Amino acid sequence: MNKTSCFVLASLCLTASAQAATLTYQFSYANPLEATEIAQGGVLGLFDSDLGTLMGASLTLTGSMTQVLSVTNLSSQAQRLIASTTIDLSFGSSLSPLNDQLSQGGPLMMLSTSSEPMLLASRATQTSGPLSAAAQVVIDLSPWLDHFVKVGGGDFELDCSSLSTLGLKGGGGNLNVDQTTQAQCGASILYTFGPSASLLSATVPEPWSLALVSLALAAGGVSRRRRD
Repeated sequence: MNKTSCFVLASLCLTASAQAATLTYQFSYANPLEATEIAQGGVLGLFDSDLGTLMGASLTLTGSMTQVLSVTNLSSQAQRLIASTTIDLSFGSSLSPLNDQLSQGGPLMMLSTSSEPMLLASRATQTSGPLSAAAQVVIDLSPWLDHFVKVGGGDFELDCSSLSTLGLKGGGGNLNVDQTTQAQCGASILYTFGPSASLLSATVPEPWSLALVSLALAAGGVSRRRRD
């Protein structure tokens, strides 16, 4: 390998080092499904400014539920019905700007399940489930990036709580319902970052350096033609 090709290779390596990278944090442990109503949470990492310059961030919130319904017809005649359950998940954070965003407009996530239509004979019992549902919400954190950066890193807290509702369509008010409902929430944060300004100034070729590369390539082409 001649000097010209070595210099070009070095320049390409410096350019590649300036590309963006990503870093992800998620709850250090998975919150289990618990009987509603739930009050769960976890900790996510802040971006360490020593790693580079934060360019973007997004927060992903997740929720899931499972349910088993046992319905008994207490009337003396057959009853048709559909049973459904809705769980609203609300989120909060120890970071004030994020907490304000999460609390706008009420619950951030709604999970819903519904049984198949049932026809219950008098005094009969039917079980439906397990029924399950899951959802996620992705929030662009670009407007509040400064609040997610800290020298040396750190962390912040997220919490969630549930509020569930059981609905019955049909049955004429003659039903006894035994339900087992569980829910769970989680979160992860994705950071996109590039080299710090000081690193860029030290590694990115300046215009005169790029001009030297061009001249070197041109010289290499001329020398090849002369050898040919």
